[in-house]
Amino acid sequence: MGIVLDTFRRLTRSLAKRQLLFAFLEVCFWLTQTFILFFLLFLVNGGELRGYIFVAVLLGFSAYQALAATVYKRLLEWFIRAIIYIYQLFSSIIHAIVILPILFCVKVVWICLRAIVYAVLAIVFFILRVLFAPIKWIFKVIYQRLPVNFQKYLHKLAGFYSTITNIGKEWLKSITFKGRE
Repeated sequence: MGIVLDTFRRLTRSLAKRQLLFAFLEVCFWLTQTFILFFLLFLVNGGELRGYIFVAVLLGFSAYQALAATVYKRLLEWFIRAIIYIYQLFSSIIHAIVILPILFCVKVVWICLRAIVYAVLAIVFFILRVLFAPIKWIFKVIYQRLPVNFQKYLHKLAGFYSTITNIGKEWLKSITFKGRE
């Protein structure tokens, strides 16, 4: 009973701040211990409770506390540290073997998709520039033939267009391929 109590106390030490959960676990622990004790009594002597049984339980608990509690607590701490170390080892192995390659593949796919989008956009913009070049030349000739006041108005409108174009270019630059990040 002393070994089980020390193990329970060590494993629930971190739950002491959560008083309601800790109290619930404490009650469950003592009910379970009582059930196990009475079940063993039932198997051994038909469930009869005698005074010497309580003395035997108290004497066994006292002997454990005096002779073996310190050694067992050290062994338990060593065992818990070993389990934590093994868990961390397996966790780092899984991270290195499974998670990092998946993240690498996702990153490569993302970079390839960004490069493809950048290339497609560059091709589309080149085609649009080639298609609209004759229209631009025609409008340039028409612009030169317009009155000076109307040219000034169009110049102000071009400033607004330039601002919108710059905003669009900045947005496009932020979503297209940037190289190394």
